[in-house]
Amino acid sequence: MATNENSQAKKQYRVYGTQIMYQDVQAASAEEAYRVADDEPLFEPCESCFTLQPDVKDVEANELIHVDCDDLYCETCGSEIVESINDSAFHDGECGSCEYQRYTSQPDLMRACSLAIREIEQSDRVIGESDGPRTAEVLNTLRSAIRKAHGKAN
Repeated sequence: MATNENSQAKKQYRVYGTQIMYQDVQAASAEEAYRVADDEPLFEPCESCFTLQPDVKDVEANELIHVDCDDLYCETCGSEIVESINDSAFHDGECGSCEYQRYTSQPDLMRACSLAIREIEQSDRVIGESDGPRTAEVLNTLRSAIRKAHGKAN
């Protein structure tokens, strides 16, 4: 029996840990149940012996639902990502604030890449020692990043 993940009614979910332990949680979705169990454990978790499992059981339906745990917390700042509060536009593992910060930093990164290219090329003209394969690789990587930022193929 499939569960309706979008329902606002609270259901009982069972969130399992690595030991023979579980926590019953009232929540609107399996993802919310996982967050509640993670934020408010009924037992003392210890880093070496207990972690939550990514499969949450819908008790009524007797069905396990896989929860993508990595998407629940921002990869950059670690804050919890909650849909319609701080979720990002691209849903790539960052909260809205971190995604916005990364987006607004792109022009600075472009200027830094361009400056690095100019400095390497100037150093090569003055000193003449930066024509090795490693320098060529660095220059190609910087130029590729600039092309990608402008929406052009490598």
